[in-house]
Amino acid sequence: MAVDNQNARLTASEITNLWTTYMNDSGAICQLKFFEEKCEDEDIKTVVDFIMNLAT
Repeated sequence: MAVDNQNARLTASEITNLWTTYMNDSGAICQLKFFEEKCEDEDIKTVVDFIMNLAT
């Protein structure tokens, strides 16, 4: 029996997981922008840039 993926519905726990990830990334982006602005150490700035790319 074939599964029709176009009509598959997300469960409540899947929606919650997606929402939580979105909210965590949104908060992290705000914090990272601040760190990027204030950071003076180039090594740390590289890490912050890398994490920013992951979050966005």
